[in-house]
Amino acid sequence: MWQTDADLQLFGIKHLRQILYLEPCPVEEIISSEIVPRFVEFLHLNDHQELQFEAVSCFAIISSERPKVIDLYNILPVLVSLVSSPCAKISNEAIYTLGNVAGNHLNWNCSGAFDAVVARLNALLGQEEPFMLKVCSWTLANFCKGVLTSDQRAEAITIFKQLLNEQDYVVVTFACWAVSDISNGQVHSLIENGIGSQLADLLKNNYRNYTPSVLIPMLLTLLNILKEDDSEFLTSPKIMSDILMYVLSRNNHKGLHNIIYKIISDLAVTSEILIQCMLDSKIIDALLYYLDLVAERNTEAWNAAKVPKKVFVIRVDDIKEGEDDETDEAALALAHLISNVRFDLVRELVERGCIKQLCYLLSKKNPRQHPGVVAACLDGILNMLNVAKSFDKSFVIEAFEDDDYSSSIMDLAMEECNCVIVEGITTKATTIFNMLP
Repeated sequence: MWQTDADLQLFGIKHLRQILYLEPCPVEEIISSEIVPRFVEFLHLNDHQELQFEAVSCFAIISSERPKVIDLYNILPVLVSLVSSPCAKISNEAIYTLGNVAGNHLNWNCSGAFDAVVARLNALLGQEEPFMLKVCSWTLANFCKGVLTSDQRAEAITIFKQLLNEQDYVVVTFACWAVSDISNGQVHSLIENGIGSQLADLLKNNYRNYTPSVLIPMLLTLLNILKEDDSEFLTSPKIMSDILMYVLSRNNHKGLHNIIYKIISDLAVTSEILIQCMLDSKIIDALLYYLDLVAERNTEAWNAAKVPKKVFVIRVDDIKEGEDDETDEAALALAHLISNVRFDLVRELVERGCIKQLCYLLSKKNPRQHPGVVAACLDGILNMLNVAKSFDKSFVIEAFEDDDYSSSIMDLAMEECNCVIVEGITTKATTIFNMLP
């Protein structure tokens, strides 16, 4: 490496790059050997592209372990210049290095790097350069994790709007994660640029082909957009309900289920039409089935609902201890649906066992009673009882004749449940208990 002969230098740096690929990566040993300044010198050798490539490749590996090395040796300017290198593999490694730094050093000032990557991406669009397109898309997506100016954000949205239509699902995945990151705090920018409509259309046309790696960021973005603008769901409620049900029943991915439960929970307070669609598409059956499995795990005395289990990929063995967040989201989704259901759908919900499930969630048999879930369940039961009172739905009252159901409400009224009592819960429970026969 320290020889003046270029062939010996190339021989040495190639071996060092191979050493960096070892597991675990010996990056600390390489840095402490004081060889990194030599890598920096090789980065500037535009007349010796092989050495230049090896040097930037070493920094690509080092930056994945120690991104601050880029700052320490002040090589950002040369990396930015190498993005536009006529040698594609050098450009690719430089972009990858910038992506490592952007992904791990979120407060890093990426102005010059951002502009260089955007220019490269614009040049790649429409070209047959699939690998470079993936690397550039990944790097720009990492920039979106940090702080962008309004102009940079607008440029990124414009590019990702095009990348979402790519045939390569890896590129689509990076684009989805990027717009998901942007939607956390800048969702209006996406709505103004029509990203919500585009994602909804893509979901409708390709949901059977997408893997969870695409579906998760796509649905996360739609969830954030839904909180500001629900038009994409209301314009085609049946299609969106069927899609959510398909994804829920065909993917045993806990994170994906959690997002869908949150979407259902938000949609429940939006439109009664959507609740009807969710009944028709059997989303409520899916919620009941999942919560039945949780109850089956928690107690042998629980009789699971008669749901066609072959439709769903979850089994009781898949429900692990410590998955309380997902259970809470499923319970909230069911409770919010019941809290907002119109009177003519109440019978169907009662017949499907919704009251039984809500009462179990409130009972001592449930080892976890989250205050938010308890409050939502009480709202659901109160809505059902008010419907029964207003429209003479005696079958609702009859559903509470089981002593276990009454006792779970009594426990709440008497503040004897596992839940940390929050304001309003005891009052609601007392009101409900007084309404029961």
